[in-house]
This record gives sequence, C-alpha cells and structure tokens, in this order.
Amino acid sequence: MGDQRTHNAVTIDELQSGDGGCESSSISHGSASDASDGVPALVRRLLATVTGATAGLPRQTSSAILEAAELLAVTALHAHSTALEATEALARGSRAYDVDALTKLPNRMLFRDRFAQAIAYAKRRNSRIAVLFVDLDNFKEINDRYGHGIGDELLRHVGQCLNAAGRDVDTVSRHGGDEFLILLSDANDQHDPAAFAEKALEALATPLRIGDLVVQIGASIGIAMYPDDGEEQEDLVRRADAAMYFAKRNGLRIAFAAGTYGRGTKSSSVSPDPQRSDPIELIERALSEANRRHAEQQAVIVQQQAALDAASDSAQRAEAAKRYQADLLHIVAHELRSTLTPLQTALDVLVLTHSDTSLLPRFELILSRQVERISKIVSDILDVSRVNNGRAELQYQRLDLGKIIGERVAAKQAGLSRRGQHLTVDSPAAPLMINGDASRVSEIISALIDRASTGATDGATLYLTCAERSAHAVVGVEYPHDHMERLGAGPLSSPDGAAAAIGGDGELTLSLLVVMEFVKLHGGRLALTCDRDTLRTRLEVLFPLSS
Repeated sequence: MGDQRTHNAVTIDELQSGDGGCESSSISHGSASDASDGVPALVRRLLATVTGATAGLPRQTSSAILEAAELLAVTALHAHSTALEATEALARGSRAYDVDALTKLPNRMLFRDRFAQAIAYAKRRNSRIAVLFVDLDNFKEINDRYGHGIGDELLRHVGQCLNAAGRDVDTVSRHGGDEFLILLSDANDQHDPAAFAEKALEALATPLRIGDLVVQIGASIGIAMYPDDGEEQEDLVRRADAAMYFAKRNGLRIAFAAGTYGRGTKSSSVSPDPQRSDPIELIERALSEANRRHAEQQAVIVQQQAALDAASDSAQRAEAAKRYQADLLHIVAHELRSTLTPLQTALDVLVLTHSDTSLLPRFELILSRQVERISKIVSDILDVSRVNNGRAELQYQRLDLGKIIGERVAAKQAGLSRRGQHLTVDSPAAPLMINGDASRVSEIISALIDRASTGATDGATLYLTCAERSAHAVVGVEYPHDHMERLGAGPLSSPDGAAAAIGGDGELTLSLLVVMEFVKLHGGRLALTCDRDTLRTRLEVLFPLSS
C-alpha cells in the first residue's frame, strides 16, 4: 500500500488543502457541470471526516485507516478525471457530426435538435420563435465563373455574416448548397426577425476580396413565425421557403409568410412591413421589377438569336460536308477507275499466258503494282475518314524540319532514279523547328516529292527548297510541267479550291487530299503556283514555326 501511495503522489494534507494534482486536473475541464466540479471538494470533506473519526484510535490503526482512505480518494479522483476526458472527447466527436464540414455551422440534425428545444421553451413561456430561410442570389453563376474554391470561400463568408448578425441564443444552419436556415428564439416582436434580416443583408452587401478578386453577393430571405405559420419544423421551413421565393420573384429582399395556423387558411406571402413603404420605395421596386423583366427578355432574345445562328452554322456546315463528300466520292471513283485499265490488261495477259509462258513475269508485275495502288487508295480513304471523324491521333512535338526532309529525300532517290529524274535540295543553314507529328510530317514531305515526280516528265530536274517566311517554315517542290494550259494557281484548302487550281480534270488525287487534311491539322496550308512563261509548277506547304 505504501508503494501505491507513493505512486499516486497525493497526501491527505494536499487533498485537504486543495493543492492535489487530481483537483487541478478536474478544474482544467471547463466544460464539466457544477456537480462534476464538486467531486474533489466532496472527497476532501470525506477525508476530513475520516481524519476526525480516527483521532482517538491508536496511531498504527489510525495510520492504516487514513492510508487506505487516501488511496481510495486518489483512485476516485483519477476515475473522475478520466470520465471528464472521455465526456469531452465524446462531445468533440458529436460536434464533428453536428456541424457542416465547409462552414462549421450547425447542420440539419443539430438544427432539428435546437428547434425542438426552442419549441418546448416557447410553449412553456407562451413566446414566439422565427425561422428564416436565406437563399443567395446568383451564387451558381459566381461558382461556375470563378470555380468551386471561390464559391466555398464565399459560403464561409456568408455563414460568418449571418452568425455575426444574431445573438448567442440564435442558430444559423447551412441547409444545403447556397441555402441557410436561421432559428431566432424568443421573437415576440414581429419586427425583430425583419431587423435581423436587414442587418444580415447589410453585412452581405459588403464586397468580399478573395486574392485579386472582389465578389459581392446578395440574398433573399423568407420568414415564418411560430405559432402563426405552424408548430412543426417542416411546416415553418416550407412556409419560410415559399416566402423567400415570393421575395425573389417580386424583387423584394425580405418577405413574411403570414397565416393563421389551425383555421385551415392557406398561408400567403406579403411584404415585410407595408407601413414603412413610401411612394419612392414603391417606384424603385417597380422600376427594379421592370428592369429585371427587361433583362430576362433580353436574355431570351440573345439565346434565341444564338440558337438561330447555331442552326444557320449547322446548316452551312452540313451543306459544306455534303459537297465535301460528293467531291471525295468523285475523287475515289476516278482513282478506282484508273486501276481498271491495268487490271483489264493483266487479265488479257493472263489469257495469253496459256500460249506464251514468257508473259507470266509481266502479268505478275502488273498485278503487284495494281494491288499496291489499290491498297494505297484504301489506306488514303481510311486516313481521310479518320481526319473527318476526329480520330486522327497526332503526337505533337518539336521537330527539325530539315532533318525530316533529308530522310525523305534519301528514301525517294531510288524511285526518282528509275525515271531518270534528279532532285536538287536547298536546305536552310539554321534548323527550322515546328510543332507536329513526326510520322505525318514525313508523309506530307513524301507526298510533295511524289506529286512533283508524277507531274514532271521523265529525266526532269526537280528543285526542293526549305526556308523561313513570315513566321512559317516553307517547303516547296518546283518541277517542269508539259500541260500548263490545264493548271490554275492558288491555295489548296478544300476539294473545290484544289480541283479548280489544278484544273478539275483528275489531277487532284486522293493522296493529295489526305495531305491537305494533315497540313490543316498542323495549322498550315498547301498552295500551288504556276509560271506559264517557264512552264514550271511549284507545290509548297507552310508550317507555323515553333515558338
């Protein structure tokens, strides 16, 4: 027992003098009740009684009794301290479920409990209470325009303003979204809720600065009174909500739900204090309502005009898409028809191979070339389809255009040599950097060289240049052409424009159409120029330079 007494480190003299550590521990819990605060004092009185009762006993017996009493007292005080700590922890945990996480205001559950207490008090005292329904004006527009972070900060600010406008006995609760409920206890004067509402609206009218942004918010408030408008929370909240909507619709800031509960009369919403309304105020309200309706009508007109413009744009896009598809089908049909003659020739050769087997290599060559050409046509059709459907996935990165040109020229030299053609390349001294998809830019350069080789005669010299011009990297291929009377000139931005520039006689191939689409996806443009004096044609593409 002596060890236990030493461990608790509390003596009878300390307990009797009030200097014991246990009492100090209990005093630190400011939220304990009066009965709880009296436990240490009660223990001291009991120890004093035990001390007096053992005064006439032998010293050994008295010491044993006092030591046992002291140990019991210390154990009781420690248990009391532990109970207080557990009670406060439970209270803190309960408060976490009773408040709104964003505004730290009471939530619906806590509001319901306080409403029940207020109703019970009002019935005993024959007093009245008020329920205010607060709805913010244009909060959704602010939230959508500036983001949820600004919206959350604004809701916290509104909660602080509403709290500051009331008394300690009043309850400000976040009902949900941008709606708040306020419970005013002991509201016997009907003007008290109106005074609170005016004070709250005045506080909300002060602009709130959030960083570099200044935000101002308004509100509409509906007020329902107990017992005039109901005795149940649901009835009062519903009628306060209806009064709030009446105020919002009619350009009022505050409205009462005036009714007589128990007579079956339907509550109606009225202005907060008709006697205080003067002619100037009525005129201002009428002007405000007229301006609001005019703004709503203007908004409807703007929306209708926007819808008409959108419909017109959709019709124009649909017509352009229709023409585009017709042109595309014409090009596809032309290219497919171009493959039929060699296939028919191959078929004729196949018939002749029965009598002359030496024609088999020629037959195989014709079939191989036409299969390759048809495969290219199908591939081009799929590429155009992916571009038009937005499924052409491009991996943009900074590219050295001169490096890509060098790789493509090296890959095309064998094909040019078979036709006896020679390609001269003039590259810039400094790198020309663009943003683009490496494989697609490579295809564009290859298509330019192929188009020039096809348009030029055998043995011709082709000139490929790459230079900077007006914040663009320009790649051009110039070649002689022996059909200049069929050529026009101009930008190749659509099937119509390209067909007109090239002549509309089949020179616009499907491959060139694919090139046009991928050039547009890179923010560039394709152009054709012709010189009738020198009988030379230049096909060039312009890429925006990378910043």
